Amino acid sequence: MQTSHTDYLNNNLNLIIYEVKEYLISLNPNVRNSPKDSQDKLAYSIKFLITNALSVPINSSTPIAKSAGSYSESSTDYNPNLSYRLTVQQAYKALIALKYLKQTKNGWYKRPETHSGYRKDKNKTGERSQYAATPKLLKLFEDQIEVLPVILPPRDIVDAVRVQEKNSKKGPNGAKLPAIRVKPLKSLQKRVTAMSNNLARINQTLNRHWIDLEVPDADTDTSPDFLERLAKHCLPDAAQKLKQWAEEGRTIPFYNRQIYRVFNDRELTLGGRFYGGWWMTTPSVLRPYILIDGKHTVEVDYGSIHPTILYALEGLERPTDAYDGILRQLPNEIKDAARSVVKTAFMAMLNSASRLYQKPENISFEDLKMIGMSWPELRAAIEERHPAIAHYFGTGIGSQLQKIDSDIAERVMLHFADMNIPILPIHDSFIMHHGYENELREVMDQAFKDVTGKQPRIDLTRRQIVNTDDEPIDLSLDAILKANSWSCYKRFEAFTSMKYR
Repeated sequence: MQTSHTDYLNNNLNLIIYEVKEYLISLNPNVRNSPKDSQDKLAYSIKFLITNALSVPINSSTPIAKSAGSYSESSTDYNPNLSYRLTVQQAYKALIALKYLKQTKNGWYKRPETHSGYRKDKNKTGERSQYAATPKLLKLFEDQIEVLPVILPPRDIVDAVRVQEKNSKKGPNGAKLPAIRVKPLKSLQKRVTAMSNNLARINQTLNRHWIDLEVPDADTDTSPDFLERLAKHCLPDAAQKLKQWAEEGRTIPFYNRQIYRVFNDRELTLGGRFYGGWWMTTPSVLRPYILIDGKHTVEVDYGSIHPTILYALEGLERPTDAYDGILRQLPNEIKDAARSVVKTAFMAMLNSASRLYQKPENISFEDLKMIGMSWPELRAAIEERHPAIAHYFGTGIGSQLQKIDSDIAERVMLHFADMNIPILPIHDSFIMHHGYENELREVMDQAFKDVTGKQPRIDLTRRQIVNTDDEPIDLSLDAILKANSWSCYKRFEAFTSMKYR
């Protein structure tokens, strides 16, 4: 039985769909006789545009692709239920005319060879238009604004197994073009079906549970002492990040709870990592505050997973820390930043198809100055630290390693999904209820052995909120719901009422 929340959403969407269709018929009576498939796709487009507008904070905008090419099968955002004609030319224009949506920013595009003075960002060749909900639309949902992320259905997963290849064509002046969407080889259809079925099992579990952040919402909590109170609950850097997001009008799309796999070749041997969940694009400083069903979580990850896999391929156990012993002695205050530079360099050397004689783009001259080494010195130090796997550098093996680590991640998630226990992947790390930490570690260890056939050293690092209070925290659901008025708990309460009413 549907709940009042679900009925509330569907009734309002159906009302808007009816108005849009009547408006389009008034412009062109032939629309009434459109094939059922076109009418269904028009309704889908209307729901898609409306839910996107409602998914962001009030007075914030969301992008829309208004070029015909963005709706082609080669677009990385391809969705067969959306089309340029029905989505942009009919649904979007009608919703603007009926004052349910308003365009807040015009898109722009300039070819790379044109005068750069026109471009707002020298690193961009264009930006999409943006639109937002109007007061007319928001009034329909004014009683449900705080729990809208719960009411909105999970974003559709179109092609759970996707292939995105580099575009072999070049733009003007040799400029790189965006990646294109292609289909896996037909001979691999059984493998694609098996992967898709596995993702369906994982996504069904994720959809049965509510995932949120235990922080005040910047769009609903606007009192002057917002940052001060937030800092008392969160680490200062997490509080600062949320404040920055609030100022930029950004939000977290909590309804994005489903995941998919992206490969880099039609043979499905490169890439294959999981994407789509909102927690994957959330800044790492906020991840310790993720709640699953209103309960605190722990994040456990494989330390140095790609070096570990490489040593396993050689039948060896890797050094204690793959990124240690490379730099000279450095002050404690910059050790973490310096280690990050080493890791970035290590991964760049694995991902490059040839030896890197120049520093990678994601390492700055300031980074090299901080560690007191030139790029050739850093490259040589990494190679000398890892002679057993040095022959892999400059081979572009990084994408193959991603395929291996994604297969490991799939095994870990399926273990818990089959017990209806939600687990959130972030490539080589996992977030789940803190009570499952020991089992998670055991499953991660076994999954690595199952995929690689080896039992090398694995570092399982842990991230979790540290409680500094003398009194123990009451984590019971009743205590949480009674003691806290933050929107994250109101959303969870709404979610449980939708599930069990």
